[in-house]
Amino acid sequence: MRNKILVYDDDPELATQWKKQIETVGAVRKSFDIEVMFESPTELQKDLQILAQRQRSFRAGTPWPNEPTRFDEGELLVIDYDLITQESFATGEVVAYLARCFSSCGVIIGLNQYGGNTFDLTLRGHPESFCDLNIGDQQLSNPGLWTHDFKGFRPWCWPVLIDFLSSFRRRVTEALENASQYVLSYFGLDGVLQHIPKSVLGFLGPDPITTSFDQFPLKSPSGLHPRDKRVPEESHTKASEVIARVAAARLSKWLQRLVLPGQNIIVDAPHLVSRFPSLLLSGNHDNPESWNKTARFVEPSGLGIHHEIISQFEFHKPDWIARPAWFWPGLSNHPEVAEVSSPWETESSDLVFCEDTSGFHPKKACRKFVAGVDSPFIIRYVKMPDTDVDYQPYGRFSSKPD
Repeated sequence: MRNKILVYDDDPELATQWKKQIETVGAVRKSFDIEVMFESPTELQKDLQILAQRQRSFRAGTPWPNEPTRFDEGELLVIDYDLITQESFATGEVVAYLARCFSSCGVIIGLNQYGGNTFDLTLRGHPESFCDLNIGDQQLSNPGLWTHDFKGFRPWCWPVLIDFLSSFRRRVTEALENASQYVLSYFGLDGVLQHIPKSVLGFLGPDPITTSFDQFPLKSPSGLHPRDKRVPEESHTKASEVIARVAAARLSKWLQRLVLPGQNIIVDAPHLVSRFPSLLLSGNHDNPESWNKTARFVEPSGLGIHHEIISQFEFHKPDWIARPAWFWPGLSNHPEVAEVSSPWETESSDLVFCEDTSGFHPKKACRKFVAGVDSPFIIRYVKMPDTDVDYQPYGRFSSKPD
């Protein structure tokens, strides 16, 4: 049986249109069954009632109802934010929360909460949302959202969804098997604690240093909703699964949308070579292909860099951030890097990495903006290849020349 991608909007015609958009990506069509989830809001309400019953059982520590839901079938759930025509007036965000916590669905994509075709110049995404990724419906047919084959507009913050779907299940398993492990210690972030801004640590809760995987959903304001945190000591066994799914989803989003974007705690390959061009295997720094090879979702050995020089700084949990990365504080002073040992002898390049195309372009063809990250590295670039994309907030574009 093939895995399912489930699509829902309270307008079945619109949901069918989105299904067709996804089907234009051949690799997705070949690997998944793509289905419109419900034909009417009434069908949705029936399954939401079951999820609500599970929620009540979770709070009481009693066995869940045996009745299955469509949500349990989905490896990926695509749901619109605006569900105003249904009787309960629930939003897509409400549905995402119930699905994440009280069903066995995989990755959740939220549509149109922040626009139909936007690029977020803050680079923070929307960590408050229980959707694993928030995009516009016009972006559903972008091959770069689903596969490693991309061209033109393709935000670097996106994971490759086909890979991300399988890694989600592995993250849940890790969260279950390491329930009592401290989050910061597990990811190796305790070693760079002094470099992590309070605005980033706050996501973990009031005591981030001793927040474990099983305590994060119960203690953090970014975890379970307040009334769902009151889990009885003698809970039903489903409680550990709920907690692991929430931890797997929310902590991955924390890493990808709050920790990584600053590029000052952990740094990914294209931002790393932008600072240390000597790490490129190719000596031709004017060749965009050498630089673009670093902007791929592969093992470090396939990035075209001297990865062996910096292997001691590698972030060893790639399933959680969907790309290779390294701890910047130690790496920034590593004497085996030419820019560190002989900064006056290093070469520079006119190529800059663009966050909206996941690639390098000549600086004169790009536009500079100020990212909304708590980091020294706030100056970033976009290529703006598609005029239909809404870059926001627009005020983050810099008016100063380089």
